[in-house]
Amino acid sequence: MAKPVTFRHHTGTFSYTTGVNGICIDHGLHWLLDFIAAQQKRIKKQLRFRPGQRWVHKVQFRRATIYCYPADSDDDPLIFPQKLYSDVTEPEITLWLEEDRLCLSDEREK
Repeated sequence: MAKPVTFRHHTGTFSYTTGVNGICIDHGLHWLLDFIAAQQKRIKKQLRFRPGQRWVHKVQFRRATIYCYPADSDDDPLIFPQKLYSDVTEPEITLWLEEDRLCLSDEREK
């Protein structure tokens, strides 16, 4: 089986899949990759986030909020409200960061 194509984030913090790249292009969310990369040093200090992270970008009334959950839990997320209006039309976009690889739900290695 061929290895899936991945892109390396310019910070070197993680790689991401073609699915994530497509979502970023379609919705103008490359800033979200930068945001996730910028949070890694602080987040990885917490043991609950080391096995993996689930990043959720939610839009309600044109305001976006970003949530970071431990990969195996829905409890006590980190919450990052965004101050600017969002042009994203999807109500929710979920990205998984596991083993330094950011992917969509259907791209996760089981």
